[in-house]
Amino acid sequence: MKIRILMVIDCYVPYWGGAESQMTQLASRLSASGCEITVLTRRWDKNLPRRDSAFGFPVFRVGMPGRSIWATASYILELFIFALKKRKTFDIIHTHGAAALGAVGRVMAVLSGKKNVAKVSSSLRIPQLQKKPWGGIVLKIFSRSAAITGLSEQIRQQLLEIGTPPDRIKKLYNGVDTERFKPLTGEEKGQLRKRFNFSPADLIFLYTGRLVEGKGLEDIIAVWPDILSMHPGAKLILVGSGKCGGTGYRKDSVEEKLKKNVSDKRLPNVFFAGDQEHPELYYQIADIFIFLSRSEGVSNVLLEAMASGLCIVASDIGGNRELITHNQDGILVHEGDYKTLYKIIFLISHDEKQQHTLGSQARWRAKELFDLSRVAKSYYQIYLSLVNFPKK
Repeated sequence: MKIRILMVIDCYVPYWGGAESQMTQLASRLSASGCEITVLTRRWDKNLPRRDSAFGFPVFRVGMPGRSIWATASYILELFIFALKKRKTFDIIHTHGAAALGAVGRVMAVLSGKKNVAKVSSSLRIPQLQKKPWGGIVLKIFSRSAAITGLSEQIRQQLLEIGTPPDRIKKLYNGVDTERFKPLTGEEKGQLRKRFNFSPADLIFLYTGRLVEGKGLEDIIAVWPDILSMHPGAKLILVGSGKCGGTGYRKDSVEEKLKKNVSDKRLPNVFFAGDQEHPELYYQIADIFIFLSRSEGVSNVLLEAMASGLCIVASDIGGNRELITHNQDGILVHEGDYKTLYKIIFLISHDEKQQHTLGSQARWRAKELFDLSRVAKSYYQIYLSLVNFPKK
């Protein structure tokens, strides 16, 4: 049965990150199952066309270009107008990201006479809204969504605390394409490294994701001199940016600060790769994935690293603990514990056998529990339960 889904997300290509990657992968699987996907996003830059296509899906960009309050207001207004005008072209509205966008999606659903699904990707979203004067109203609207998918137990508890009916909460993890994100053979890895001008013998550390506050990026840079002291030829690749929309940076961006820090301290072998539409290539050349985020739902990039068979060193926080079992398929370290972090990196970087064991176990867990096909089927069942097709 074909279900027409309007995917709504604040940023989309050419701006790229974990949320955009996850939505695209999910949309591709749903499309292969017969669903019809349309993407609706914000027109951050005047040079971006209002109507476009990406990955085989039609893309509509709405709102005034820019980051001003008027641009934001026009974006929300045009979302509402789109929902009214195009209501005969979709069956479900599915928002991806913040709870505030989920509230907007709920209003769009009411205006168009449809149902909405709201995905909350971070455990920070609801507490942030609760601190704002108007946050209570937004959360009340959001909590009335037809279905809300939370990515962790922590998010599920937050949803219950704001009064979301329990039967509308769907604890549903992100999925990962385990065929796209997969390890290479030693020979293939060496050849790919040469394409990126790295040596097969290099020890490569990788971070992927947004370069924003709360991701522990300052911690990575803080321990980098110590890592270089034990591995002078080690490389650190940071994939992602602090941008989302136009040429400006997000308010919480730390990209410029990080680059200045690296430059001022003359730290060698740190590479800022920017946003990438094919991050799987970077996972495939890396040895150790380092992810010290201070708060997460269930991280898309962590799943990608697991599926890629990487040895993972991650912060010991709620969302990460739901993915990683310490010393079994990765290593967890307490936030800000530089002494332990240094010790763990020292030990793991000198033990290739342990790197391989942890990476293999992570790959197995990703395939068994988080394969994208499973997640896409779960979303399809949610959509199906919400859509009232006329009986033949």
